[in-house]
Amino acid sequence: MDDLERLSSLNEERIRQLHGLESRLSELAGSGAAADGQIRARVDSASGLSGLVIDPRALRQGSEALAEHVIAAVAAANADLRAQIEEVMREALGDAMPSTDAGELRRSAEEQIAQIEAGFRQSLDSIMADVEKLKRRV
Repeated sequence: MDDLERLSSLNEERIRQLHGLESRLSELAGSGAAADGQIRARVDSASGLSGLVIDPRALRQGSEALAEHVIAAVAAANADLRAQIEEVMREALGDAMPSTDAGELRRSAEEQIAQIEAGFRQSLDSIMADVEKLKRRV
């Protein structure tokens, strides 16, 4: 019974850690700028581009230049978000880091949580089977 309790406790702790990791990842947002700060973008894993500020002075550059600067600001914001994700993942997982694609990370975390929960349920079923055996003996 001690081994099963220890396994159960480890599974519960791992589930809490993964839920915490998923929560931390979902709270991250990246920021980027272009055109000497006249264009600023914000991205997050939930909605992608979640903010865009264009200084009126940037409008004087023409539509093609403006579009290029917006793309550059968004790319910088995405790079910032990826760096933050890598930092959080490195803190949580050390050298065993998966991909830094936000969607893939979320799917991976959900899969790991499901596997741990399945293992926990299996352990619990085994414990309950042992309890039933003990009841029959008594």
